Amino acid sequence: MLFDLSIWLISWITVLSALPLIYWRMTQNFNYWRKRGLNGPKPYPRVGTNIYHFFKPMTFVDVQRFKVFGKVYGLFNGTKPVLSIANPALIQQIMVKDFHLFSDRKTRPYQHPVLFKNVFHASGDDWKRLRTI
Repeated sequence: MLFDLSIWLISWITVLSALPLIYWRMTQNFNYWRKRGLNGPKPYPRVGTNIYHFFKPMTFVDVQRFKVFGKVYGLFNGTKPVLSIANPALIQQIMVKDFHLFSDRKTRPYQHPVLFKNVFHASGDDWKRLRTI
């Protein structure tokens, strides 16, 4: 009986002591945009700022964020920081002049042989090898 109780107690102590470590690991990157002086919506563990899209359509959420945080703000896709830009001049500069500096854009969990042959899904230096038909 004493042996069973001690195993149960050690198991619970291990689980309870691991919870703060897991929480810290899932939220340690959430000050990324604050360190860089950008505002953004409050992220939540495991889902980041994507949780807001469960309650309203994405376009409504984005318009609301632009009104609250401005035309440039930071958000999180899970724990990965993502920059959102709504300033047309800045978008043009990034897409035309500084395109080579922004490789490895958003990745998808699947691959499509035709749809992923565009500059937005190209990774590394692959975008340099893409041509127009």
